[in-house]
Amino acid sequence: MIEKYTQLPVLEMLQESASEHARLSNGFFVTYEVDPDSPDFESQQLHTATTIGDERAVHTGSPIDYTEADKVASIVEKRYKSLLRSGKQDAELQTTLKNMATLMKLKPEEHDDDYPYGFNVTLGTGHEEITDILFGLVYVSNRLHELNTPHRSGIIISKALDFTGINTDILEFDDETVDAFALGLGLTVREDRSIHLLDFLSLAVDRIYRTIPDTPTFAELRGLHGAMVRGHSIGVLRRLWHDQDATVKEGISPLLLAVATSGSLTKILETEKFIATRSDVNYETLPEIPDDIGPEDYIEIAGKIAPGVLKTMKRGLVYAQGMRLRDIDDPTPSQIKIHPEFLQVHNREHLDIYSELLMKVLGELANNPIVLDMIGNLPVTRKS
Repeated sequence: MIEKYTQLPVLEMLQESASEHARLSNGFFVTYEVDPDSPDFESQQLHTATTIGDERAVHTGSPIDYTEADKVASIVEKRYKSLLRSGKQDAELQTTLKNMATLMKLKPEEHDDDYPYGFNVTLGTGHEEITDILFGLVYVSNRLHELNTPHRSGIIISKALDFTGINTDILEFDDETVDAFALGLGLTVREDRSIHLLDFLSLAVDRIYRTIPDTPTFAELRGLHGAMVRGHSIGVLRRLWHDQDATVKEGISPLLLAVATSGSLTKILETEKFIATRSDVNYETLPEIPDDIGPEDYIEIAGKIAPGVLKTMKRGLVYAQGMRLRDIDDPTPSQIKIHPEFLQVHNREHLDIYSELLMKVLGELANNPIVLDMIGNLPVTRKS
């Protein structure tokens, strides 16, 4: 009984982060309480590392047919329809996806020895808003299925999302229609009219790796409960490696993995504070912020890419991906961009090259200047 409650301080801190995600989601998400007597409690707990990782640290999905997945995504996220249209019209994107499919179909004997894990692909994404990594993965995975490319899909998300549900009010249907919609997909609508996020993710993703990001948001959690957090993170990572290695060792289909490399959402530069301190503080951005910016300038900031992300990238080819989901009445459609050059990312130098490709992609999508915070010390504020 004592063990059941030892993790409560950790879980409560994760739940607080989930509450912040919900606040920023414009009504898309709701938050669940920490309740040791809840059926969710077992999966919400942190699990320690074993040789190949604790399977309980990973959520296994059962994806529906990709044609149905596109339809469901368009119902839940209305901006996804615009993404489907613009993606089909983007010739460079379609060529990149075809090249990606070709690489993922190669057999071991056909592949260069320098790329022993070349069959797996990691989509290193920007993180403009809470849901973009999911819908970006759904889009790419479904297009690969259209190209007859067998694969497994995986996503790395924050462990805090164990406490998150989708608010069915966003569907704009009456309760009876929502219940029928959920029942048809094998989903459960809870008393608060929400659907657990993990249940929804399971419709589109084979493997859901829930870790604790190395970001300022979780600095206190890591400081107070470092051993527990490290044990869980190592377990998740070993499980990921096992799944990626299976592509070569067991000859099963490659893993398409999505990871938001910065971990934190894109924010806005506090220009006045930056201008006042730039001569005294060592700021480093990619690209550099111009010397002549004024207090009224609007500059978006992509969060620092933690070196630990390397551990998720070494067993596959890496593509830099960005996405913008735009409102239906926006004259510019929702867009997804993938840099056509794939990388092997094994060290910090490789990660710097990836960072340059990512910023090229994000720069093409942004309506305003956007830079990468290389150190993680820029004065920023959340988007309203």
